[in-house]
Amino acid sequence: MLLGKFSLPVRLLFWGAGYIMKIFPGSVELPSKKKKKAMRKWIAAAALALCMAATGVSVSASGASAVFDFGDNAFFTVRMQENESVYLSLDTEYDRQLAQTVWEETGLEADRFYQFDTGEEGFLRTGELFLQADEDQQVYEIAEDGSIDEVEAQYAHGYTIGKDGEKISGYVIRTRDLGRYVVVG
Repeated sequence: MLLGKFSLPVRLLFWGAGYIMKIFPGSVELPSKKKKKAMRKWIAAAALALCMAATGVSVSASGASAVFDFGDNAFFTVRMQENESVYLSLDTEYDRQLAQTVWEETGLEADRFYQFDTGEEGFLRTGELFLQADEDQQVYEIAEDGSIDEVEAQYAHGYTIGKDGEKISGYVIRTRDLGRYVVVG
């Protein structure tokens, strides 16, 4: 994430720190060049920790693959280049209005919502999205125009990609573009 471009929250953190120093110049001792460099590294590390804590996403890389872990109920595994970076967040808030639309369109009750946000960027390669679900449930994708379509996905028993090694089951979807999904059943 810190390779190449800084994400918006990191840039805002840098801007905020500089702004505070301009407003209260007497309250902040201006550091030497050596201390400034150390302070920038500390601010970058703090910003990264803040971003990861705010989104709840842990990212691990093995070889050329990155695994985005969304609290052990959604994972996205994709091959990425060394200097490639992407913003990715997940909103799982229950949407009553959308649940009503799903009911009207499918006759099924919405159990969980997954709304991914990649900002303006996307992934360069197709990856595997895992959404935790029971075998008797189904996964639908909600298109930008509001249409609801059943997703072609394989059900996986004992998926063990979680950070704690717990085996969970759910649907695996091969995709390049993460969007909005609902688990129904």
